[in-house]
Amino acid sequence: LESYSVYVNWAGSGAEALDQLEQLTSPPKLVIVDGRLPDLHGLELIRDLRQRLPADTELYLFSADTVAEPQALARSGVNGFLRKPFDTDRLIDLAVRFATVE
Repeated sequence: LESYSVYVNWAGSGAEALDQLEQLTSPPKLVIVDGRLPDLHGLELIRDLRQRLPADTELYLFSADTVAEPQALARSGVNGFLRKPFDTDRLIDLAVRFATVE
């Protein structure tokens, strides 16, 4: 994604993601969370992130599970859903739309 001027941080768990968030100098514009993290469900992390991040941060859930009801996802603070296996073009489109470094 660097060729699209998108800066990416990777975290292997919810705890690692929250630790990285604390170290950032500015909040991310886009966060894509896997639904199955080793230490918690992705929706739990999204609820936590929604409380910590600015309201305009886009939060997407990335999962192979069937899509939950849109109302339930919205209550959790999810802006969108990416199904595994993901469409590379859709991922690039999201990254460029929301997370391009200016």
